[in-house]
Amino acid sequence: LSIKLPKEIYKYEFAIRDLIKNKIGRGKVSLNVNLTYNKLTNGNSPINSSALQNAVEILKQINSFTNSDSKIELNQILMLKDLFINENQESNGIDFEIIANSINSAITKFVEMKNYEGFELKKDLDFRVNKILDELIKIEEISKNSTKEYFEKFKERAKKLVDEFSDDKERFNIELA
Repeated sequence: LSIKLPKEIYKYEFAIRDLIKNKIGRGKVSLNVNLTYNKLTNGNSPINSSALQNAVEILKQINSFTNSDSKIELNQILMLKDLFINENQESNGIDFEIIANSINSAITKFVEMKNYEGFELKKDLDFRVNKILDELIKIEEISKNSTKEYFEKFKERAKKLVDEFSDDKERFNIELA
């Protein structure tokens, strides 16, 4: 069981593992949970502006320390987003029931898909087994006559050998062998 969770819900990892283990008995299962928040609810921005200013100051200090004249670009600022974006603003109010319902829904769909896949595999195996049985019946029918034919040819050859080499026993034994 491989689980990837956002840091906000690590505390629920064992409960999530139990949810999965109770419904899926065997096999390799990977679960990746992503949380999405409405960032601008009630006009509240998740960006901490003073922390953003601090992040920009850090980048300026790095430029100064390295004697670089380059401008600070947006992608550099976004690399430090953990410093100024408050994703945890809503994470304290995470309702585990919503997460559990989502995971249960995913497990239900997963089990349905596996059942369908198993049904399709069974149909394919049944078709192949029946095809083999049909061919086996044909082989048995053909082989009934071929054994009798082979035995008759063998008898005729043995009679011919007896007639041809009855005087020369040594030559008869060689030919019989």
